[in-house]
Amino acid sequence: MLVETVKLSIIVMKLTPEMYPFLRKHELESEIVLRNGLDFPGSG
Repeated sequence: MLVETVKLSIIVMKLTPEMYPFLRKHELESEIVLRNGLDFPGSG
C-alpha cells in the first residue's frame, strides 16, 4: 500500500483553493497521511 505524507495546504490548493484564506497557518502546515498518495480525480 502506497502511503504519502503531505501538508494540508497542498491538498487545499489542489482541491479547494478558495478555502485557503480561511485556514490558519498552523492548520495549513498540518501533516496529512494519505493512503494511495495524491492519486485522485483531477490531481493531474
